[in-house]
Formats: sequence, structure tokens, C-alpha cells
Amino acid sequence: MLKRLDLNNFTVFERASLNFAHGLNVIVGENGSGKSHLLKIAYSVMAASAEEGKKPTAGKPVKKHF
Repeated sequence: MLKRLDLNNFTVFERASLNFAHGLNVIVGENGSGKSHLLKIAYSVMAASAEEGKKPTAGKPVKKHF
């Protein structure tokens, strides 16, 4: 579950750190302040996570240095 979101140099956000409460969170701001971008970020993270969860795993995850 998403509880904190840190953004650096993403669209209108030079640097932002957002903390979300359990339950309902309300995003309020003027036009062009980035409200829709926050929703798109949250959707993208959840969609990518869901897709990764559908992939068959070849084995146990391991740490690897390159």
C-alpha cells in the first residue's frame, strides 16, 4: 500500500514528498499545480506492480552486484 511518495524533477514537481493517510486522501490545488499528475503516477505504479505480479518467476530473487 502506498503511504509515501517522493518525486524529483517530475513534470511540475522539482522536489516533493507526500505522505498519505490510511483511508481517504483529498488532493486540492489550483489549475496547473499537478493534481492529475499525482493520480497518473499512482495509477502507473499500481499497474506496473500488477503486471510484475502476473509474470512467472524463474526462481527466488537474489541480490547481484554488477
